Amino acid sequence: MTHLATNQYRNTPVAILKPPIITKAPFQFYMSHTAVPQEKWNSLAHGNSIFLSLAYLRALEEFSSEIRLIYVMVCDQQNKPLLAGVFQMATFTYKKGSRTNVLVKLFQDCKNADDSISIHGLVCGNIFSTGAHGFVHSEVISFRAATELMAAAAKEIEHLEQFEDDFSIELFKDYDATKVVGAAILSDFKFRPFQADVSMVLRLAPQWDSFDRYLQDMKAKYRTKAKSAFQKSAD
Repeated sequence: MTHLATNQYRNTPVAILKPPIITKAPFQFYMSHTAVPQEKWNSLAHGNSIFLSLAYLRALEEFSSEIRLIYVMVCDQQNKPLLAGVFQMATFTYKKGSRTNVLVKLFQDCKNADDSISIHGLVCGNIFSTGAHGFVHSEVISFRAATELMAAAAKEIEHLEQFEDDFSIELFKDYDATKVVGAAILSDFKFRPFQADVSMVLRLAPQWDSFDRYLQDMKAKYRTKAKSAFQKSAD
């Protein structure tokens, strides 16, 4: 389950210089991994999700110029970390087709000269991977409370002058059946749920102790296609 909200801003990106740290109680916003307090971040994120590791996020910053990251931290009164999260800001372009007819009705200002649609979004979650990879939290707060804090952080970002006009939708992705109840709090922030594509999950068989062993269990035609793909990539 994915949750979407639209805001009132236009969607023309604005290139501006941003300070490394913005404080908007109770949130700390960081514009670069170099500004993030690493010890606090790692105390929550280490071993939890590779997509929230600073090493992964640093690579995303350095090698993907089309994605901007906004790091979020919340600490308690003793300055102990409660929440570490990240928003990804990116542009999604859809070529002209049946799907864009619906999008035009929702985002009339997003239409390009070639009739494609470009939507500038603020995403809590990983753009490239299925799952709720937008934040981690301490055991002191619940998943529902952490989701509420991230939703409140998104609304704070809406009103930060640095990001005015930078995005027109906000997206929280992706919640499986075990997290739907906790994610219901997003409706209080005017988010609407919708069903995303089926998650592609492969359960590993105990005998797959190598990739070759995995290939052996495929049907012949799929094994041939897989080997052909590997051969082409090697060439």
